[in-house]
Formats: sequence, C-alpha cells, structure tokens
Amino acid sequence: MFRLLLTLLVLTFTVTGARAEEKIIKELVDLQRNVRSMKAEFVQEKHTSLLEKAIKSRGRFLFKSPNSFLWDYEDGMRIVSDGRAVLVYYKGLQEAELFEAGSLPLLPGPFSVELLMNHYDIKDIKRENNRYVIKLQPIQRRSLLTELTVEIDNRGLPLKVELRESGGDSTIILFKNRKLNPHLPDELFSTEVPEGIKVRRH
Repeated sequence: MFRLLLTLLVLTFTVTGARAEEKIIKELVDLQRNVRSMKAEFVQEKHTSLLEKAIKSRGRFLFKSPNSFLWDYEDGMRIVSDGRAVLVYYKGLQEAELFEAGSLPLLPGPFSVELLMNHYDIKDIKRENNRYVIKLQPIQRRSLLTELTVEIDNRGLPLKVELRESGGDSTIILFKNRKLNPHLPDELFSTEVPEGIKVRRH
C-alpha cells in the first residue's frame, strides 16, 4: 500500500512539473513572437583545456525576423545569414564559406525557443528574477555540443548563452546594450561575397 501511495505521489509531482514547464514554454514562445528585430553588443569567452586563459572576443549581434542574423566579430570574422544562406567570412584570410541555412543549428539567430526545439530537447526550463533559464540537449546525439543553456529576459531577448562541447570545452556569450525591435535594413544581412574572395561552398 505504501509503495502504491509513493508511486502515485511521484506521478502527481511529475505531471504537475510537466504542466508548469509547458506553461513556461508557451509563455516564452508567445513573448518571443513579439521580437521582430534585435541589436546588441556581445562578449564571448572560449574555455579550452589546451589553454590556461580563456580566449576572449567581442563584436555586435543583429537579428531580423524571421531568421536573418549577423555576428560581426571585431577580430575579423563575420557570420551573416539572410535566412536562405549562411556566410562565414574570414576577413584576415580573405576567405569565406557558404552554407545552406538550417545546416548550422549551432548558430541560432534570435535564440527562439520555438526554433531551438527543432534541434534540441528541453532538459529544464524555469523563470527566476525576471528571466528565463533554459537548458537544452541536442536531439542529434553525435552533435559537437552536449548542452546549451540560454538565459532570456522578460522581453524575449537573450542575456547569456553557454555552449558545452563533448570534449569538455565551453563557450560563454554575454549580450550587452540590447535593443528591442530597432529598424534594420535588409542590406545588413547580405550574403554577397566581396569581389576577389575565395569561397568554399558546402
């Protein structure tokens, strides 16, 4: 009898927890649908076992609905998507790589929970101190990532992203001076390659 009661108690808590999680997911999805564009500065830290100190870089991040984005690093790399293609441009090397959009799930634009769920399972999601914290695990088990953690503010904009790799390395990205729904012309997300640049197509 005790075992039966214990089982029923565990099931009750599990169902209640699942419903609370579903409610937070729906709330966040509805919130992020109001994000038509975003502009921010970012600071990135790459932690690797090969180096004692983290590799730091910074730049600007832009997003425009539905799925155009730009990561413009000060140290010379530029990752831009117009929603159809993704261009990775290495300015110092005068080389670029062109990918089909959607083939690089590690580079989500707006960190939309609705889009992330196409590539990740939600391990945990909670709302605390006017922010949402989501822990995700890749659906594809052979992914380079083992876990992705995203913190989102009460406007639906990312605050912090942490990527953990299978080899033990990790990357942390902090977003600063975040602006919601600024005007961003389509030209900012052009995947046109500058003349004279060597391009590898994937």
